Amino acid sequence: MNSRLRRYVPGFTGSTGHSAILLEHEGLLGADSWGHERGPDLDAISYDDETTDIDDPESPETVRIGIAILAWFPTSREVSSKVLDRYLRSYSYMTPSESIAVPFHSRFWDTYGSLLEAPRRRQKIITLSKELCRNTTRSMPTPQSSKDFIDSFTGRLSRWDVLGCLFTVYGATALYAPEGEPLLRELIPEAMDRNKQNFGIQMLECADACLLLCDSLDVQSSNPLSLCLFSKTVCLQSVPGGDASSGLWKRLGSLAGAMTAAGLHKRAEHSSSLVYEQTRRHIFASTFNMSSALATFHGRPPPLGRHFVDVNLPFDVSDEDLLLDDLALIEQKTDANGWNRDGGIHNTTTIRASFISSLIRDEILELSLGPKLSPQVLKDRGSDILDRMASTLATFPKVLQKSLTKDNLTCVPVTDAMPMAYLQMEWMQHRFLLERLNYAGKDQQLQLDAARDMLNGCVVVWQVRERFPEYRDDVHWFLTSYGIPAASSLGVDLYQSAINPHLYPPSPHRSKVIQDLSVYVICLEWVTPNDGNFQLCQRIAKWLKRILDRVLSLPPITYNADSAPHAQFFGDASSTVNGGGYPQTSDMWSSGPNGMIDLNNVSVADVPAFGGPLEDWFSMDWMQAGDVGLETL
Repeated sequence: MNSRLRRYVPGFTGSTGHSAILLEHEGLLGADSWGHERGPDLDAISYDDETTDIDDPESPETVRIGIAILAWFPTSREVSSKVLDRYLRSYSYMTPSESIAVPFHSRFWDTYGSLLEAPRRRQKIITLSKELCRNTTRSMPTPQSSKDFIDSFTGRLSRWDVLGCLFTVYGATALYAPEGEPLLRELIPEAMDRNKQNFGIQMLECADACLLLCDSLDVQSSNPLSLCLFSKTVCLQSVPGGDASSGLWKRLGSLAGAMTAAGLHKRAEHSSSLVYEQTRRHIFASTFNMSSALATFHGRPPPLGRHFVDVNLPFDVSDEDLLLDDLALIEQKTDANGWNRDGGIHNTTTIRASFISSLIRDEILELSLGPKLSPQVLKDRGSDILDRMASTLATFPKVLQKSLTKDNLTCVPVTDAMPMAYLQMEWMQHRFLLERLNYAGKDQQLQLDAARDMLNGCVVVWQVRERFPEYRDDVHWFLTSYGIPAASSLGVDLYQSAINPHLYPPSPHRSKVIQDLSVYVICLEWVTPNDGNFQLCQRIAKWLKRILDRVLSLPPITYNADSAPHAQFFGDASSTVNGGGYPQTSDMWSSGPNGMIDLNNVSVADVPAFGGPLEDWFSMDWMQAGDVGLETL
């Protein structure tokens, strides 16, 4: 490690920053007053001197890491091209976009193909590793055109951050592709027994190593290419590790910090390079969507919140249009709401729609997880959100407005069907979460209706899963993120109405609910052991099966009106219903913290369905829960 003086570059600095006043008067005082020149690509830099250690781009350790990474790079250009083409056709909404991935891949093989094809010579790989390290340390000035931007990281200027994105492409393709896919036999080395799970994890490790090199080689915090790689590693980790893993949540938090450090959460002036600007917009919107979705999944405040976000949405046009760098043309091809006029789905259409949806979900999370609000405020804000949801959806492309039915999923192109399903499920989840809020006079049946719609949507997607073999992981997300809360709500209500129909009258949809829950159990058991959410799905399936078995085997219940004229299911264990040890309690639907149904004061330790607090059903760590209470069902 060599120690040398370098610029202190914290990235974006707002008005409260320690050097904000100096930066605001930079024109008066001059940047050289602090001894360093301002980088052309950074919006804000503090000019405090800092001595720090930085890796020599040609140090033995740095080069060794590079050699280890390149050892996993494909030796066949044909195979690599097939994988990239498959990825872009199936997952065009993901980063990197075609305008970045295709030229980099093509020029990388044009320039270094002779070094990469088998048999490889160690000395040539060492030379390539050193060259990539040197290029990665080069600053990237703000491009004047999309051509300048693409030229700055392709060919002889190839970098570790973009190469790392290619590794995530290989890993994602392997993990998402169905078993038996012929392309996997060409991509995955025989030494790994063609195991796509292990190969996907290895590609993630290679991408992480590229990210490590970028960090140790002092890559600028505002560089969208390294942020793109960071974002891709978060997406890739969720597949083998599962969405419930603490590691994924921590990595997402780090990514959110990197985004704000780069200033991507703030609106910027239009760049001369529309591809460069689109890349920045796309990466931030994708990260915000991940932040919102995982925060909802975990029931936690999101790492990125709307109150500090002021950005332009990604352009809803093709990559070919962006390469022309003609902003007037973009405006002609989009409507007043920014959507493309041709009615199709481009690679950013889904990202735009999900970002708008995530802004709405952020409002709902604030109502659900934030400080307690008065019942009237909850009611008014919830009603306002529901109204805006309807008006917002009406501005979306027609294909995204279609209802989630088997017919609609099978009559549109595959590349349109999954974005449509995602958006409709997000809208159902918004409604469900809003109906979970509780205030005086709230009709609790509305929550159950929303849960039935959401569960039915999950089942519909699963029923047509064979049409989307590349989207298996997306189906898993549907079953866990949307399916578990819906099934939990319906399962609890079903059990309560079965053991105490006087207090909880059976739903008129009881038979359909039992049928849907039974099908949902089959959906959960379809998830394979290789999936990161396998244990979670198995545990939920076990709980639901026990509840269904118990509900279908319960004898009719009678009530002693003299001793318990207002008998309720929960409460004092000394008062029972039908001698079954089912306690009574005050109304469990009273408003609780944050306006949610108050489960904190409900004692149901004697309830055979749970053997513990009812809130465990909604909030327990399903990955670590064990079989608590199952044996009593």
